[in-house]
Amino acid sequence: MNNKKKLITTKRVFLACLLLAAVAFALYVVIAQSLASKTSRELTAEQAQSIVNERLALLPKVQADAAVYLTNNMSVEVKSVTQSDDRSLVLDCDVATYDLYGTVEENLDKYLALAYKIDHERIEKKLPKANSTIIRQNIKDEFNKDFEKAGKVEKSLELKIYEVEENDFQLYLSDEVIDALYGDYKKAVALVKDAQYCTIDGQQVQISNNIPYKNGIVECFTLNNYDSKKPDTSIPAVKWLNSVKNEFIRNFLDKDNGRPRYMYIVDGLKNTILVTLSSLLIGIVIGFIVAVIRVTNDSTGALDFGAWICKLYLSVMRGTPLMIQLLIIYFVFLLPAGVGSIPSAIVCFGLNSGAYVSEIVRGGIMSVDKGQMEAGRSLGFTYMRTMYHIVLPQAFKAVLPSLANEFITLLKETSVAFYIGVADLTLGGLKIRSITYSSFMPLVAIAIVYLILVLGLSKLVELLERRLRKGDNR
Repeated sequence: MNNKKKLITTKRVFLACLLLAAVAFALYVVIAQSLASKTSRELTAEQAQSIVNERLALLPKVQADAAVYLTNNMSVEVKSVTQSDDRSLVLDCDVATYDLYGTVEENLDKYLALAYKIDHERIEKKLPKANSTIIRQNIKDEFNKDFEKAGKVEKSLELKIYEVEENDFQLYLSDEVIDALYGDYKKAVALVKDAQYCTIDGQQVQISNNIPYKNGIVECFTLNNYDSKKPDTSIPAVKWLNSVKNEFIRNFLDKDNGRPRYMYIVDGLKNTILVTLSSLLIGIVIGFIVAVIRVTNDSTGALDFGAWICKLYLSVMRGTPLMIQLLIIYFVFLLPAGVGSIPSAIVCFGLNSGAYVSEIVRGGIMSVDKGQMEAGRSLGFTYMRTMYHIVLPQAFKAVLPSLANEFITLLKETSVAFYIGVADLTLGGLKIRSITYSSFMPLVAIAIVYLILVLGLSKLVELLERRLRKGDNR
């Protein structure tokens, strides 16, 4: 009893320390963030101009020729710098850029007609229809000529520079800023996407559903290598928390094919539980049959051939790796017969589990006093009726905790089912990893789900063992 009280006291002290640490960390974040909310130093217009030029020079890397040309020929002149309250500097700028939207608006019908002719020439030559890449390759030279002839437009623009660390300033290129710098880029894209008709030989032709035409034209001036996220001016601890939050959102809450990505794990968990439960049922049936055959052979000398088959089965299943069994059963035997991956996994794990369950059950049968069998036979029962009505119920009660532990082991072993294409929990996490190129979050999520399942099952096994012990004491 004293040990139990000490354990409770230790838990309370640990929880109190954990709570104090959390409160201290929260206070540190609030105080440090408030102290860091002001810009540490001001910038002159010349210094701000240098930062703007350096940031804009990084834009043209992998994008359309027109966007590169525009970047190299636009001009942004910083007129004044004003300090703001959100750790930023506001730059009042004069911008001279090319009229991208005007170029697209004036020549869109010509580009669509050109795409239409390219596509139909390929059809006449019995070639595949033109995709967006082919359209872009054939239109871009014409577009670049028109764009370079376009006049410049001048406008006033407000830019922001954020101090992300002490004396480290970054230009914030929001979508609105990029749109203004690149001659109403978003309006130009919308104009192309909304096009319904083009003129071919004096006649209007509907092209509303010709997505490759539109995509090919947009790709002539597309701009896709800039980061529109607002710079993080938080203290290092908050930056780390923000990065964890953003990574969590990117891996689990962002949508893929209209569904949040965590659904890959949810769907995989359903298949994992299905395979585990089905395999366990098969394993229990096989295990009891094999155990009874072997015990019967040891006791009476009957069923020699059956006992030999059972020993061979046990030797193969317990002597070869589970993953090799899975691959052989699926690719060699069941796939050629048209059996799917999930039924194949259930068969494999059921056969493998049956080998271990049989030894558990055989040990339970052997633990039942021999007098129970003799008592049953003396009452006129046959050997099998005695085994079924008297010995097996007692053995089952004795091996139930061990069977529950086998269930836990089987649950973890099913993690290799993805090797044959089963969309289980592991494959769900790997699917997210392949989309986001992030290893930490998806793999840790898989481990946590398995850990929660195993801890929950372990708790149920513990409660079951307590229940059985109470039953034995009555």
